[in-house]
Amino acid sequence: MERTFVLITIKRNRVPGQPRFQYPAVYNAAEVQEAKRGPLVYDSHLEDDDEETTGLLVYLDSAVAERYASDPGCKKLTQDEASAWLGSCRRHNAQPVEVVTNASRLQAILAKQAAGVKLSTEDKDAVNPAKSVPGIERRPVTLKEVFGL
Repeated sequence: MERTFVLITIKRNRVPGQPRFQYPAVYNAAEVQEAKRGPLVYDSHLEDDDEETTGLLVYLDSAVAERYASDPGCKKLTQDEASAWLGSCRRHNAQPVEVVTNASRLQAILAKQAAGVKLSTEDKDAVNPAKSVPGIERRPVTLKEVFGL
């Protein structure tokens, strides 16, 4: 199944009594959830920032992407354009590359080291972000990693 990147523009709505965010008319959250591959990547938090708009990058089935691209609030992106957008995405880039996924395990490893106990291969793998053993892991950063291309 072919897929296409789509950048959806979400606007802050300042009209009292209406939803806080204004999505393009074509946008349907359930449809996006069903047609997407990978995560939803937002450029910023409209709740926290002073920004008036934010971008939402999704990787959709091409048929859905074509329909979305007909709305002025959505734009199809090539893989290079999507990669450039992700590279400049404040919210994505503000997150640490390495993430602690199992603090208890790391504390146990530190205790073993302090006691002079030899670390097992699994312990060593847990502190190696390149390994997928819970402990310290590397979060996906590039477009290929984020969307599993």
